[in-house]
Amino acid sequence: MKYIYIFYAIFCFTRCSVNNNSTDTDNTNNNKMNPTTYEWIPTECAVFNYPMKIIKADFIFEDGNTIKIPDSKMIYNGWGKTGSIHLNEEVLIPIPAKLYIKWFSYTEDKFFEETFNLPKDKMISLFNEGFISPLTNSKYTYNKIIVGLAPGGTVVVWLSGDNINKQVAIFQAKIANVEWSTFLPSTDITRKEYIDESLKQIFEKEDFETLKKNGIPIGLWNKKYVTKSLWQPVIVTTNNPSNIFISYFNAESEYSDLSKKNVMEAKERPYPKKAIVEWETNSKNKYHAEINFSEDEIYSAFNKLIENKENATIKLQFLINDAVNSLTVALSNDSNIINLKKCIIDINEF
Repeated sequence: MKYIYIFYAIFCFTRCSVNNNSTDTDNTNNNKMNPTTYEWIPTECAVFNYPMKIIKADFIFEDGNTIKIPDSKMIYNGWGKTGSIHLNEEVLIPIPAKLYIKWFSYTEDKFFEETFNLPKDKMISLFNEGFISPLTNSKYTYNKIIVGLAPGGTVVVWLSGDNINKQVAIFQAKIANVEWSTFLPSTDITRKEYIDESLKQIFEKEDFETLKKNGIPIGLWNKKYVTKSLWQPVIVTTNNPSNIFISYFNAESEYSDLSKKNVMEAKERPYPKKAIVEWETNSKNKYHAEINFSEDEIYSAFNKLIENKENATIKLQFLINDAVNSLTVALSNDSNIINLKKCIIDINEF
């Protein structure tokens, strides 16, 4: 297989596809014709400020063939974000059965390596199920498989498309013994000098010193951020909610068209990092609100409500003041309510 190497940045509300001439209808028809091959591309990510470099990585298919995951580049583009890609000449590709990956973690000065079995049947089911796209408000499906690397040897795999991410697997890799000369041949600088200079390229001086002083929060991405609780987003208003988009700390995201169904279901969810709520007033004015949650506040609030009533459904309430079109946020169960005062909320008319 031949690959075209393309490095690009994904901006909000920009669609990425293997075949730029394909349409949503084409995508759906392809899946109906052959529901085990799909238009998708592999890509990679790492936590911002915790750079990694993939030495070698492949998705492995049942027949032993592979498709390469981008490598040989320092990555720190953000958790769950699209990185660089290799476009395959084959448009329709099976879902891989395994993942092999070997990489270097700069902040830890460690190599990691492992081969993992992927939840292939689950991935096929999600590709076939698809989702409502927040970009078009119509049915679409995933077009990327993202491999994420976090400190401590954490590996996470998401399906992604049209700003929707779905986590499908989380793995733990082992520390690998790799000769430094094979990673960085023909250099006059020491290993420590190379790592320090590499980190200084991406860190502000104060951030670099903070990292040295406080160390790395191992377990943040494979423990804290994957915690889930039974909760339900609720928009409280006499106006007409249009839609809601929520991104979570584990880099998953969810969209709901509230014009067709004005209530999102209660289910096990990770904790929210950001939400976008849109509504229309009875006088036809339209508003767009972006809510950024305080990590400490939202986790503390969830923990307090779970302690009081472990099995009760929690509601994340977006309370719209219809008179002045302002918005506040609260977390509640049937006996307690916690106003979230540290949210950063930006409301605009559009």
